[in-house]
Amino acid sequence: MATLKPITDALKSFSIIKKDGFNQHSRYQFRGIDGVLDVIGPVFRKYGIIVTSNIDKIEYAEKVANGKVSTVTRGIVTYTFHFGDGDSLATTVAAEAQDWGDKGTSKFMSVALRTAILQTFTAPTGEADPDSFTYQNQAQPSPAQGQQPTPGTVTAADIETLFTQCGFSEEKRAQFCQWAGGKQITKPEQLNAGQAQMLATTLQNHLKGAK
Repeated sequence: MATLKPITDALKSFSIIKKDGFNQHSRYQFRGIDGVLDVIGPVFRKYGIIVTSNIDKIEYAEKVANGKVSTVTRGIVTYTFHFGDGDSLATTVAAEAQDWGDKGTSKFMSVALRTAILQTFTAPTGEADPDSFTYQNQAQPSPAQGQQPTPGTVTAADIETLFTQCGFSEEKRAQFCQWAGGKQITKPEQLNAGQAQMLATTLQNHLKGAK
């Protein structure tokens, strides 16, 4: 089908879209709309692909927590990918966003567009997959048992020690730092305290699973 050719050509133009965002509150990595468009935008321009949207359904609800009022926006959006030959391909996605100001609808649309693009192009992150490790709630060893850092006191040296114990190459170490801190982070000393603790816990669990 002629409709699919621009999509297949575009798919050949990139391999991954990395998780470049970090949610400080919930401590997880995500792919933000800016990072997605940084990769997809040039590809769309190269192959003459433009995107239009139609909001099929949208709902607003107020949520109060700790005395603060936020707006939760939920809905369904249909995005249509238009190609230079006059053909098009539509995809419909559900999205949700929460905001404490006046940006709820903008966030909702950003989430919807990101979801539509990632689902249509099935783009992997190319980063270390945290699901490849088994997480267990276990008591931490005492300092006398050695090398595992105490929560809240993780240093770059602690992480380097854990990397060495895991037998990771320099490339693998950089990938794990990017997973914990974002695409711009490649060394343990660039991580903030929360990111360092999260990475240390992941490496500790990896070592436990390898025994």
